[in-house]
Amino acid sequence: MLQLQPEPDAILAILVLTDGFTLYPDHTCRLPVVFGILMLPSSEPPLPPVPPWRKKDIVRIPVSVDT
Repeated sequence: MLQLQPEPDAILAILVLTDGFTLYPDHTCRLPVVFGILMLPSSEPPLPPVPPWRKKDIVRIPVSVDT
């Protein structure tokens, strides 16, 4: 379990923000997990495997890069 200090009163879900190039667990957790995938305009990053993860728990977040 998470080792947060001070310990939270309740954990309702885990939010994972990633560029998609991460190792995804091959099994689900006992808490709901929501994946926020940062989407650059020039790339299509890998998404968590379905199953065991659910499509409704994957959110694509468009990111613009200003130079």
